[in-house]
Amino acid sequence: MTTAQTISMVGLALCVMYIVNLVLDSYRKEEAGRTGHLRSRVMRADDVECPFCFDDGKAVFRRAYARVIYDINPVTTGHMLIVSTRHVSSYFDLSGDEKRAMWDLVDEVKAFLDKQFEPDGYNVGVNIGGASGQTIPHVHIHVIPRYVGDTPWPQGGVRGVIPERQSYE
Repeated sequence: MTTAQTISMVGLALCVMYIVNLVLDSYRKEEAGRTGHLRSRVMRADDVECPFCFDDGKAVFRRAYARVIYDINPVTTGHMLIVSTRHVSSYFDLSGDEKRAMWDLVDEVKAFLDKQFEPDGYNVGVNIGGASGQTIPHVHIHVIPRYVGDTPWPQGGVRGVIPERQSYE
């Protein structure tokens, strides 16, 4: 095969890939309109724009029911959020498939963070409702890497959300 033929074949392949991507993108947008999944615009929930409904393309992982992003206000280095694709305020309103998919991502996130940051431990949790501290009414799971010395008194872990109840005494 000559150089000209090779260049022609590469050009043709690139054109085909471009057309396929256009078709797939069109399908994804149509699917997003029908199902509410893969949204790429801000959706409104309770008359408040939801920052998690806006997909800025910065997801570290993306799956059918959720995507993984870095927390913009991290508690520790590597703090990540697993965000449901569908806008749902309460974890308890997710479908079984959505819950399973999100918890499966916890394992992927842990493996990723182990390689990237080598933490000494983790806190994993979901805030549900204002009384729990949920500030964005869109389901998300926090995966917070923990490091020896990142807090002077780590005993009690998630019990620390109510400081006077953190101790086991």
